[in-house]
Amino acid sequence: MTGLRLTVTGAGSLFGQGILKSLRQADIPVVIQGLDYFADAFGFRYCDSRGLLPDFLSPSVTEDAWFDALAGFVTQHGSELLFAGADFEVLPLAEQRDAFRSRTGCRLIVPNAGLVRVCKDKLLTAERLAEAGLDAPLSAPSDIGFDEAARRVGSPFIVKPRGGARSRGVALVETERQFDAAVAGSSDMMVQQFLPDSSREYSCGVLVLGDKVDAVTPLRRQLRDGNTWTAIAAERDDPEARSVEDYCRRIADALGADAPINIQCRIVDGAPMAFEINPRFSGTTYFRTLLGVNEPRRVLQHHLGLPLSEPPALRPGRVRRYFEECVEEA
Repeated sequence: MTGLRLTVTGAGSLFGQGILKSLRQADIPVVIQGLDYFADAFGFRYCDSRGLLPDFLSPSVTEDAWFDALAGFVTQHGSELLFAGADFEVLPLAEQRDAFRSRTGCRLIVPNAGLVRVCKDKLLTAERLAEAGLDAPLSAPSDIGFDEAARRVGSPFIVKPRGGARSRGVALVETERQFDAAVAGSSDMMVQQFLPDSSREYSCGVLVLGDKVDAVTPLRRQLRDGNTWTAIAAERDDPEARSVEDYCRRIADALGADAPINIQCRIVDGAPMAFEINPRFSGTTYFRTLLGVNEPRRVLQHHLGLPLSEPPALRPGRVRRYFEECVEEA
């Protein structure tokens, strides 16, 4: 097979599949190696070859052993680029970004480790945004207690893990009893200002190529079980969407983003306010591809030195996620 040789990890994950489907819609010849932790990962159907990595989350698997296996697959395939498709891989990959490239010749599409560490800690994220003069939810560690939390961030307020994703462990708290139940058994919780209007929540993809923000693509979204099920791209002159775009661009600049990130925010008193930043491609990456902005394709163009259209913008429309079944031969 001929074409640019790529590796995509997390082939069975939501955003791993979004990356794979987007790469398959790019008009650039590619040979894709898919890696995952489960032999039946659905995303393997989009790959030219597949491999199984040792379970990084198992106590019996060391980080060195995991990296050795990953490097072996990448070297064998001759990959020039690796797209990380599993959330828990992003920080260890970022920490070894330069060393991995020296070892394998493969460029990792992940941000710098400093940015990843900030984004993986939601309290630190809010603090950094505030320090940069950007609107951010009032936030504090949960060990200050219920009364002080209500005083600092208002009531009702949110209790949630400093790490975590997809709304797991998030509770809306109005009473001390609710607060005690929300923080019980964990020392890694935080309190945060409640942002009430879920109908004005955005997931914004920020594509950074080299040291330049290339595309900022906001989607107003509706969630189910912590994932986006419906997303809307507004008209190009929509003032709210443009304010989100400008705000997210300023966040990327303030945090020193040097690879794709995803910013989640809500509109509060007419202005966007970010409550989570994922240092990776979004679970709505393929939504953007369907609406005319194929972020993985633009990464390939940049890597190959091909001309990039300026500036990319989403086509107005609505994308819906749905269930579908298929039959596979036994």
